Amino acid sequence: MFGGKYRYFFDTTAIGILHCDASGFFHDVNPSFCRMLGYSAEEIGRLRYQDVTPEKWRNLDGCILQQVSERGYSDEFEKEYIRKDGSVFPVTVRIWELPSRRGKGRTLTMMGMVRDITGDKSNQESMQKKEKRYRRIFEQIQEIYYEVDDRGVVLEISPSVKNMLGYAREDLIGTPIADLYAQREDCLHFLDLLRSEGCLSDYEVLLKHGSGDSVFCSVSVKMVKDQSDTFYIGSVKNISRRKAIEGRLKDSETLFRLLFDRSGEPQLLIDRGLFVDCNEAALRMLGCADRQEILGLRPSDISPAFQPEGLSSIQRENVLFDQAYREGSVQFEWMHRRRDGSEFLTEVVLTGIPFQGKWMLHTTWRDITERERITSELKESEARIRTLMDCMPVAVIRTDRNGVIAYWNKAGESLFGYSADEARGRRITDLIIPSDIYPALHRHMQEFEKVGYSGEFMPAGEYELLDKSGARVPVYAILTAVRVEKGDPAFFTFNVDLRERKQLELQVRQVQKMQAIGTLAGGIAHDFNNILSAIMGYTDLSLRALPQDGPLKRYLSHVYEASERAKDLVKQILTFSRQTERKKIPLHALPVVKEALKLLRASLPAMVEIRQNIDVQNDLILADPTSIHQVLMNLCTNAAQSMLDQKGLLTVTLEDIEFKPGDFVPHTSLTPRQYLHLSVADTGCGIDPIILDRIFDPFFTTKKSGEGTGMGLAVVHGIVKDLGGTITVHSELQNGSRFDIYLPSLCKDANESSAAQDRAPLLKGEGNILFVDDEAGLAELGKEMISNLGYTVTSRSSSVEALEAFRFKPDAFDLLITDHYMPNMSGLELTEEILKIRPDLPVILCTGFDRPVSMARLHALGVREIIHKPIVLYQLGKVIEALLPPPKDRDR
Repeated sequence: MFGGKYRYFFDTTAIGILHCDASGFFHDVNPSFCRMLGYSAEEIGRLRYQDVTPEKWRNLDGCILQQVSERGYSDEFEKEYIRKDGSVFPVTVRIWELPSRRGKGRTLTMMGMVRDITGDKSNQESMQKKEKRYRRIFEQIQEIYYEVDDRGVVLEISPSVKNMLGYAREDLIGTPIADLYAQREDCLHFLDLLRSEGCLSDYEVLLKHGSGDSVFCSVSVKMVKDQSDTFYIGSVKNISRRKAIEGRLKDSETLFRLLFDRSGEPQLLIDRGLFVDCNEAALRMLGCADRQEILGLRPSDISPAFQPEGLSSIQRENVLFDQAYREGSVQFEWMHRRRDGSEFLTEVVLTGIPFQGKWMLHTTWRDITERERITSELKESEARIRTLMDCMPVAVIRTDRNGVIAYWNKAGESLFGYSADEARGRRITDLIIPSDIYPALHRHMQEFEKVGYSGEFMPAGEYELLDKSGARVPVYAILTAVRVEKGDPAFFTFNVDLRERKQLELQVRQVQKMQAIGTLAGGIAHDFNNILSAIMGYTDLSLRALPQDGPLKRYLSHVYEASERAKDLVKQILTFSRQTERKKIPLHALPVVKEALKLLRASLPAMVEIRQNIDVQNDLILADPTSIHQVLMNLCTNAAQSMLDQKGLLTVTLEDIEFKPGDFVPHTSLTPRQYLHLSVADTGCGIDPIILDRIFDPFFTTKKSGEGTGMGLAVVHGIVKDLGGTITVHSELQNGSRFDIYLPSLCKDANESSAAQDRAPLLKGEGNILFVDDEAGLAELGKEMISNLGYTVTSRSSSVEALEAFRFKPDAFDLLITDHYMPNMSGLELTEEILKIRPDLPVILCTGFDRPVSMARLHALGVREIIHKPIVLYQLGKVIEALLPPPKDRDR
């Protein structure tokens, strides 16, 4: 069919070319057509056109033949062919009629051009899929995408406008976009910017919601031009949540700024070595009035040239800056200088913080000048204590948990014969502890471990230790243990030399011992009350001067409470020795007993049951509440201890009982009359009959060393006797004990109430007072206390000097307060001499002995009132107020 150059085109073109007749037989095909169908030319020559056409396209082939027959060619049609492997692929076909010269007339033959459009179909389908995907994204995306023309009319807008602004997409298409702006001014400004810039990005504006509310939005828009039109495409994001977060962040920033500014601790910010911010506390500490005085300075600019350790401030600040950047935070001490030039030591914390892509330093200061002063004083105090311990007459030994000696004072050298150098570093068990004491020593160490090495003193009792010669030395040992460096315990042993006392004990009998105890109690009362006067007086003054809150006031309150307990201890000793008597008043015993039992319930083990048998009609007795409370507490405590580690019953009975003439009485000292009967019974271990007649002796105890003083029952016995009563005891081993107390009852019509102490605030007084005490510290204390009440005070620590001062200006004083027992001239002698000069002068006598003194005799000597030490400011003020009433009262 083709020849020459046309044949070359026929063979090389990528388009399939076929030559067939009207019956569908192929006359010729080119290689491209063969490749499309997967046949060789010979194989195709044996096929008809219909063999490579699917059934559904046969009608189309008839239409093509009709077009060719009518006009000599056909339109280009899309159809499908069947490959040799049976697969179907799309093609475009166009047919031309060719005249044939074979035979007579014209026979219809055709030439067709075939193009494989498989790739075009795939691209078309891909485009359709992409269009569907983009349409789906367009319809589902959260942001609003829109298109408007140059007049601002909406051409297209995404369906997300419904969720964001509450409008249907169809309602907005064709409407002015300006209708969505909440404020017309925003719209006009937006359009001006758009026209001038051509595009806008993240322009923040308020848009109207379909509900009428406003929504914070960010709008981005770009102008697009084509050959004929100008239009705008853009997007809208809802930034309401971001705006709310920004608001909260702003509030948070404001809060942190307030915390920074109003913090009581100085805080500063450093950027590249310079202060860029500081709070008011830092200004106050530096004595500056304005931040500008600090900002722009380096830390070394507000510091002395050199720090205490010797480095220059400039060198050290650079080292610390690098350390803070490297490690994140560093703590150190730094000497600063105030604006007035004074220096102060601070504890500084320097912390690196990332901020806006760079590192800054945050620093806090704490003035530790006072702490350093206290530390220095503690070191001095430690040195004084060490000196004091060396001067103590008691052998003091310190060991570690292994018993290795670390300290050995002078008294230890004298008592045991070893020098301190010989003792240090050796084990105490190898030096002075005999083997028979090892178990007791081991037991005490276990007890210290149980209580956590709290520093509690534990009287170990009397032992015989070894001196350097091997001889036994009797001592009274007191032990304690505290935690020291690194938390390791240190054990202290205080050994009192008993050799002299042991010799004296051989010569002392029971009566002499009781007499000695009475004398000792008086001496203790005097000396101890003088000590307590200073402690309680200055503590009271400090408490009144301090503000309500603060740890110092709490600490001093504990000191005062402890002093009150010491004061009560002296009273107990004096009660036992009968050198003083508590004030007895008509007292209902039942409330005191019930109150004591409440306290006992809280302190006794839960396994001890307390049973009350109270059947009393008349509980009125002549006594003081403290005595009754003390008796019951001592008896019940002893009873509970006898039932230790076991279930037991503690029975307290209170009843009134009357013995008539001829009745059996439990004790010969009981006479016919009405009594209040108080009984304390337990189910404990009982008392051995061998020691039953000694239980009321002072210092007698069956408890382990360190667990009791032997004074409890002795004090109870003394109180009961002082109240005119009788105490009896009945006990059986393993069956418990019962103590019965009989106190004389009062008639119900007796005066059952005593005047309550007037606790009204003290009035500020006027007048000049002469205060005399032979101890200078107490004289100064008296002056401080009375001055706090508004009076003018002249204090003297010598009665002779006080007399000379009075003689010099006898009319200058309105009142004399003098100690009783003083050297050279006693208080009564001083009173006598002064009243010779001024008989009308009021006199108050102070005493720490509490020995019975006749008030009639004192009044005869000119003494108006007597005050017992330790002196309490409130009591002293009331007495002075009574003798020197306020000016208004005196005028009346």
